[in-house]
Amino acid sequence: MKYFSYSLFEFLIIIGSGKQADTLDAVLKMSEINAFGKRDITIPLIVEELADTLHTLIMSIEYDPTLLRYRSIRNTKLTNNFMMAANGKDHGKVYIAMAGVKGVGKNGEILCLSFSVKDQASQITTTNVRITQAWINDLTVTKYENTKVYFIEKKFTDNPDQFNISQNYPNPFNPSTTISFHLPYQARVKIHIFNTLGQRIITILNNDMDAGVHNVTWNGVDEFDELLPSGIYFYQIELTENSKENGTSFNMTKKMFLLK
Repeated sequence: MKYFSYSLFEFLIIIGSGKQADTLDAVLKMSEINAFGKRDITIPLIVEELADTLHTLIMSIEYDPTLLRYRSIRNTKLTNNFMMAANGKDHGKVYIAMAGVKGVGKNGEILCLSFSVKDQASQITTTNVRITQAWINDLTVTKYENTKVYFIEKKFTDNPDQFNISQNYPNPFNPSTTISFHLPYQARVKIHIFNTLGQRIITILNNDMDAGVHNVTWNGVDEFDELLPSGIYFYQIELTENSKENGTSFNMTKKMFLLK
């Protein structure tokens, strides 16, 4: 992998910033990722709604350097013939440039970013990796879908045959919080939110889920999409194993705090 100097990347950013009036309708997105322990993670970058052939991409990405360490980028099948370069020496930022004569004419994964997880991540549940600037074929990309990295508790992988649910994070929260849980088998999963009077506020999940780790976000609203006041709320998870004909095989309730 060839690394350009900071000055060249800064020059490329200046070139792109001069073309901000010319925009592109394409979307750049990164999928949510689960990080298990200190294993390295790979985040794919996906292009969607691509109307013209992609020949060049210049972009910058930001992340929390106290939780993640940038390692490398690599091509995908779509960009196998592209030249790529990255500069990740500036902690918390990665500058990327790529170009291909034949280009890419369809939607899909165009590169993958690799990060290692630092020790401090064991004290945190999520972190963001986000696109700050991007240009495709010298046109400014204005539509991004950034990613969350979920740091999965060690007990999830220590006991793969057991159901586990984490405390929501952040807690207290405003306005949204994430609940992570591990399923040892395929099951129907329901997550209900209750107030202190025992009244059900909203059901935020009611689906058949595969075995594995899942993340559900609640935005502090009721079933009418109205924001709720500060206070104590409870989330209850119910599991019904798909192979069982009757009854709930498991349920658990935890407390959380909404602060405004």
